[in-house]
Amino acid sequence: MVTPSQLRQFARMHENAVLLNPGHLSKGLSGGTFVKLAVRAPSSMEASGPMLGDSTKLFPAECTSVEIVRI
Repeated sequence: MVTPSQLRQFARMHENAVLLNPGHLSKGLSGGTFVKLAVRAPSSMEASGPMLGDSTKLFPAECTSVEIVRI
C-alpha cells in the first residue's frame, strides 16, 4: 500500500504487506522524497520448490526492494 502524507516517510512490513509512505516530492520551495520500488518475480525454483507451485506463500519482503530518496 502506498500512501503519501505529511508524516515522516517510511517503508515497513505489516502482516505480509509492504506499507510505504514516500512523503511528498516537493515541500514548498525545497525538495522532498520519493520511493524507488523494485518487485522481482519469483524464480521457477521458488515457485515450484518446496511450495509445490503455490506462489502465494512468498512474502513481499523476500521479493521487494524499497529505497526512499531525498531530493
